[in-house]
Amino acid sequence: TRPFAIGPDVWRDTIVKTINHFYCQRCGTAIPGIHDLCHADWLCVQGDKKIVINGGWHDAGDLSQGLVNTSEAVVAMFLLAEKLKTSDAELSQRLIDEARWGLDWVLKCRFGDGSRCTWATMDFWTDGVLGTVDDVTSRAANSPYDNFMGASAEAVGARILKGGDATRSADCLKAAKEDWQWAMDKVGKPGLEIAGAALNASMDLFDATQEPLYRDAAVR
Repeated sequence: TRPFAIGPDVWRDTIVKTINHFYCQRCGTAIPGIHDLCHADWLCVQGDKKIVINGGWHDAGDLSQGLVNTSEAVVAMFLLAEKLKTSDAELSQRLIDEARWGLDWVLKCRFGDGSRCTWATMDFWTDGVLGTVDDVTSRAANSPYDNFMGASAEAVGARILKGGDATRSADCLKAAKEDWQWAMDKVGKPGLEIAGAALNASMDLFDATQEPLYRDAAVR
């Protein structure tokens, strides 16, 4: 075979390329050499409320947006950044910067009553102008699973950002507590997938707050 490296940090280039790919998939901003500011005419609706939901990252093979995928990516980036904080400060900060971009979308798409944009399909480039023929609208949902996933991203973000951005950290923690409670209010008897999301969200909130409420919920 061609020569290949053996060493303790052979994964680093893969992480850098992955972060760069996420950056290139950013929605709602101009990416030099890739695309201009995009999808400013993409809405999510809950009753008489509307939110423009561009932001986050274009998903998979199209331009869609998903709460679960975004939350998972945010948590993974923050936790890896935490692990690399001492050994690779440059890469750690780059992970935090990209995680914050996804976290902003998780927070942006909340309606403040348990409803949020959970999935929105988009497979074309719009003109970015509200009120024209190519506007796309999705409906909000109030799902325990999605709210647990959002709570995890917000709680991990609150903990990691606390030292460097106390205001943002406090906003994230407030949202995490609200989303967790809305999910708990609707969860009933959870199946395996929702129980796993509830466990993760409860432990992430316990890590962020040290409040027994979340530890005890994780055990249950």
